Amino acid sequence: MKRIYFTLLCVILLTSAVSYTLIGKDKIQFIIAKSFYHKNYISAQISPGKELRQEQFRPDDLLNITIDGKMKEDIWKESQVINRFYTKDRTPDNDVTVNILSDKENIYLFWKIDNGSSPRVNIMKNDSALYGDDYIQVNLKPVIPDSIEYAREYSFSIAVNSAGSLWDAYYDPYHNGYFFTNWNSNSIVKTIKSNNGYIVEMAIPFSDLDIYSDPGWTWVLTFNRAKAATNTISSSMTGISVVQNIKVRNPRMVGYYWPREDFWPDIIPSLKNIEKPFSKAAKLTTPPKKNNRRDPVWDQCSVMELSYDNKTTELLKEKCAGARFGYDNNNIYLLLESPDPFPEEEVETDGNNDGRGMKSQVRGLDGIYRDLSLETVKSFWITFQPSTEKGDAVHQDFYFLTIDFTGKHTVMRYDSHGKPDKTWNPAIQYDIFKTDNIWGVELTIPLNSLYIPYNCSSKWRINLFYNIPFEDGNTIEGFSKIQAWYPTLKDEKNPDKTGIVNSVNINYDRYIKNTLERNTNELENNIKALQNITTEELKSFNKKIKSIKEEIRTGDFEKAGLEMDILDQETGIAEEKWLTDNSPDLPNDNYPVHDLCFVNEQKGFAVGAMGLILTTNDGGNSWKKCKKLTDSSLSKLFFINEKEGWIAGGRIRSAETNETMSHDERGGDGIILHTSDGGETWEIQFASRGTYLFGIFFTDNNHGWAVGEAGVLLRTENGGKLWSHIPATGTIKWLNGIYFFDKNNGFLTGESETVLKTTDGGLSWHKIDAEADREFYDFKSFYRDITFVGNKGWIAGQNGTILISEDRGETWEPRATEFDEKIRELMDLRKIFFINENTGYAVGGLGTRILKTDNGGESWSLLKVPNSDRLHSAWFDNKGKGFIAGSRGNILKTSDNAKTWQKVNGIEKNVDLLIFTAHGDDSPIQHGFLMTWLSKIENKDIAAVHITRDTHSNEYKGEYYDYECDRSHHLMGVKTTMHFDEFDTGNSGATSFHINLRLWKGYEEVKRHMVAAIRAYRPDVVITHDPIYGEYDKPGHKIAGRSGFMAFYDSGEPDLYPELTRLGLKPYSPKKLYTYATPAFPATYEYQSIIDLPLEGHGETVKEWANRALRCFQSQGIHFV
Repeated sequence: MKRIYFTLLCVILLTSAVSYTLIGKDKIQFIIAKSFYHKNYISAQISPGKELRQEQFRPDDLLNITIDGKMKEDIWKESQVINRFYTKDRTPDNDVTVNILSDKENIYLFWKIDNGSSPRVNIMKNDSALYGDDYIQVNLKPVIPDSIEYAREYSFSIAVNSAGSLWDAYYDPYHNGYFFTNWNSNSIVKTIKSNNGYIVEMAIPFSDLDIYSDPGWTWVLTFNRAKAATNTISSSMTGISVVQNIKVRNPRMVGYYWPREDFWPDIIPSLKNIEKPFSKAAKLTTPPKKNNRRDPVWDQCSVMELSYDNKTTELLKEKCAGARFGYDNNNIYLLLESPDPFPEEEVETDGNNDGRGMKSQVRGLDGIYRDLSLETVKSFWITFQPSTEKGDAVHQDFYFLTIDFTGKHTVMRYDSHGKPDKTWNPAIQYDIFKTDNIWGVELTIPLNSLYIPYNCSSKWRINLFYNIPFEDGNTIEGFSKIQAWYPTLKDEKNPDKTGIVNSVNINYDRYIKNTLERNTNELENNIKALQNITTEELKSFNKKIKSIKEEIRTGDFEKAGLEMDILDQETGIAEEKWLTDNSPDLPNDNYPVHDLCFVNEQKGFAVGAMGLILTTNDGGNSWKKCKKLTDSSLSKLFFINEKEGWIAGGRIRSAETNETMSHDERGGDGIILHTSDGGETWEIQFASRGTYLFGIFFTDNNHGWAVGEAGVLLRTENGGKLWSHIPATGTIKWLNGIYFFDKNNGFLTGESETVLKTTDGGLSWHKIDAEADREFYDFKSFYRDITFVGNKGWIAGQNGTILISEDRGETWEPRATEFDEKIRELMDLRKIFFINENTGYAVGGLGTRILKTDNGGESWSLLKVPNSDRLHSAWFDNKGKGFIAGSRGNILKTSDNAKTWQKVNGIEKNVDLLIFTAHGDDSPIQHGFLMTWLSKIENKDIAAVHITRDTHSNEYKGEYYDYECDRSHHLMGVKTTMHFDEFDTGNSGATSFHINLRLWKGYEEVKRHMVAAIRAYRPDVVITHDPIYGEYDKPGHKIAGRSGFMAFYDSGEPDLYPELTRLGLKPYSPKKLYTYATPAFPATYEYQSIIDLPLEGHGETVKEWANRALRCFQSQGIHFV
C-alpha cells in the first residue's frame, strides 16, 4: 500500500475555505508582515520595556479623579513623575512627562507631550496600529507570584494618539512575540491637542489587566513616546511599580468551569455552607384572578426570597425578588415579584411565543449547553420537580419554565434520562401586574399537564431565579445578574440544586392516572409509527395496550406501570431493528475492541465499536465476526455460564438520523444484547431507551444490573425480560465499573473518584471515600473498573490509579504509586483483572506495557508487549493463557503468563496520517471531508488525537464529547481516536491564554504525550493547529498547535524523552507536518475537488457523508459544515 504524501487539500468551514500549509523540516517560516497589522495580532521582535522599579504607591481609598485632561485634583501633587526618556541611540527626549497615581480600582496616568509642532494624527479607528502618528504607550507587566510556575512572561500594552484613538493589546511571548489586539483594556481616555503638543489623561482598571489575579499583585509600568516627525521612539529610563488591591475573577474565563462542584468551593468558601431552603405550600381557597393586579389570596402563602447571587453564591445586599407557592385541586400557582419597576424597553421577538426551535436554541448559545438569549431580558426562571420520595433528583422528570415581563415564555419537560420533551405544551396562564415600584407575574400551571409519578411525594423540589440584564449587554460579568432562591453557579436546570416546598397535598391518584393514560397514548403512537413489523407483532402490541388501559381504568396503577415498561422496552427493540435494517451497512473491521472474555478453554468473545462482535472456537488463535445486530458501540461483556451472556453498549443519538439538531444533552441510547445458546445467536434485549451503557453484571440467571451515562442504573430480576430504571444512584457522574457479590451487595465506580455501595440490590446507594493519590490537572480520576476476589478488591482508572481494599470495599488505599508521573500520565487504565487474590493485571492507554502484580496489588511491574495501540481489556486464566485487546481491532495472546505474545487479530501497519487537535470536534469540522475521502476512498489509516477534556462547564459532560467524537470519526472511517483529557481550554480570547497555559502546566506535559503518540503510531504525515493564532484565537488551539510543532521535531530526537524510549516508544520522525492555513501560514495545498466524489455503497458524496457524521456533535449544536 502506497504511503500518503498529502495531495490537494481543502475544507469548507461555514463560509470560509480552510487550507493547509506544509511546514518545512529545516525551519519554521513565520510569515508576518506589515500587511497583517490590521489583523488581530502583529509581530513583536522585542518584549516590552525594561522593568525597573521605584517605591510603590498604594493608597487605601478610591481617588476621586475625573478623566478630563485638566489634572485639577489636588491628589496629583502626590503623584510620581517619569520624565527621563531616551531614544534607541541614547538621545535624551526631554519633551515627555508622565504622572502616575493608583488606587484600589485604577491606574491613572497624565501625559504631557511637547511636540514642538502640531501632533501628526491619521488613525481614527481603535485597535489600528498607530504607525505614522504621534502617540504615547504604556506597557504593563505583572510580577508573577513565585507560586505560579508557568506563563510568566505575558504583558499588556496601551497606546493612544492625540485624537484619542486607542490601541490596546495583549503580548504573547511565543517565538518572536505577538501582540493580540482583541484584548480590551476598558481604559477611559481624554486627549487635548494643541499647536505644540498634546495631553493624554487615562484611567486603566485593574479588573481588565488580568482575568484571574489577587490583591497584592505588583504591576511594572514602562513608557514609550513615538514622534512621527523624526520617526523615533523614546522610552523611559525607569519603570514604576503599582500594587493591585482588588481580587479579579473574570467569569468569562473562570465561569467556564462554573458548576464544577469540586472547583468552586476553593474560589467561594461560603459555597460549602449554604443549606438548601425550605418553604411550605399553601392550599388556596380561591384561584388568583386575571386582572393585572396582585391578588390578596397570596397573603396566606409563605415568601421565598431570591436572596443569592446565582453566579457567585453571595447573599445580595440590594432588594431581591420573591416568590410564593400555592395550589388547589386543579393547578399549582406561583407568584413571582420583581424588586424593580416595570421595564419600559421593548423586547425583540421572532414571533415564536414559547421560544422553541433550532433558531432559539442556537441564538446566543455559548457552547456549554446554555442559551444566553435567556439572559438578555428581565425574566423569571423556574425549575421544579414532583417526584417520588425514594428516588433521587437527577433521574426523575423535571420542568424548566421562563417568563418575562411581556408574558413571553419558554417551557420544557425533561424525562428521567434528561431527554428534552419538545412536545410538552402545558396550557399555562399568566397575569402580569405592575405598580410604581415593582412588577410581577401570577403563573398558573395545570396539574393535568404534569407527569406525576407513581408514589409521588408531597415534597416538591423547586428553584426560582430572577434575571436582570446588564445595561451594557455582554460584559465581563456575562449578560446579566441572576438572583436565586438557592444558588447553582449557572446550573439552573439541575433538579438536584433546588430547595424544597412541603405540603403539596393534592389528589395524587387522580393525576397519576392521568399520567399513565398520557404515557399509554404516547406508547400507542410509537407503536403505530413502527415500520417493518409483522401483523402478528402489531396484534400483540395492541393487545397489551388494551390490557394496560383496563388496568388503569380499574386503578391497578402499579401493574399498569410494570406492563407499560415491558411494552416500551419491546417497542424500543423494534425501533432499533428498523434503524439497523435501514442504515448503511458500515464495515466494522479493525475498530477498537472494548472487552473480551472466555467461557471455556476454547470459546471466547470480544466486542467493540460499531456493533463489533468477534468469536473464537480455537482458544483464541483465530477470530471471526458474528452477524451484526446493531452499529452501536458495544462496551462490556458478561457471561454467567457457558450458554448465557449479555453485552451492554450504546449509540450517540441525533447523529445519522436527525436532520434537525435537537440539542439533546444526553449522550446516547443504551443497548443490551443477550444470548442463551453460547453466542450462536444474539437477540436485542433492550434498545433505543435510557442512556449509554458501559457496565453490566449478573449474579445469577435472573438478577442483573447495567450502568452508564449520567449515573444511570438499570436492574432486572428476570434475566432481562424487563430492565427497570432505578433512579437511586444520586449522581450524574458517568459510571463504568460494576461488581456484585450477590443479589443485594454491590459496587459501582465512575467519574470523579465515584465509588458507590448498595446493600439492597441497588434500590439505594451511598458513597464510599476512595481518594486517588494524585489528580491530573486538578481533575479527580475516572475509576473505570472494579473487581473482587473474596474480600479483596481493586479499582483501576485514570493517571495509572490503582486502589486496593482488604475489607470487602469498605475502605480503599492507593497502590502502584511507585511509578513516575511522566509514566502515569500515559496510563489511562481501563481494565483490571485478577486470576486469584495474588495475581492480577491492569491495561490501558500505554499500549507497549501492561501492569502485573504477584502480591495482591501491593506492588506492580511493567511487562513488555509487542503493541503500541491503546489497550481496553484483558482476560487471563490460571494456566498461563491470557489475552489483551484494544484499538485497531488488536487482540494479542500469551500462553506463558505474559512473557511472550502473538497478535491474533488487528492491524500490523503504521498509520498514514496522525491529526492533533485541541477538541474532539475540531478534526471532523476542519478535516471531515479529508478524513472521509482518505479512509473510505484511498484506504488510508488515520489516527485522530484530541488534547483536551473539553468539559464545557460540567466535568461529567466531558464524556459526552469523547463519545460524540469517537462516533463521528468511526462513521468517517477513522478507526483510531485518542483523548488525552488535558485541562479544558476556556473561552476564546488572547487574555485566556496564559491562564490555560498554567492549567496545562506549560507545553512540556502535553508535548511529551504528543511525542508518545507519534512514536506509537509512527505516521507519515502530521496535522496540527496554527500555533500563533489558533485559527480564531482559541487558547487550546494555540497550545495544541505549539506543542504539536515541537513534538513533530522532538519525536525523532534520540536524546529526548528517554523515559518514553524505555517504555518501548522509540524515536521516530514523520515525513511531513501540516497546519491550518491562516495569515501566519498562507495556503500551499487545497483539495476542493474531492468533496463531491461519490462514496461507493453509501449513496452519498464525501461532503454529504462527512456532514452526516458531523451531526454526532449534538452537544455542540453542530449540524453541518
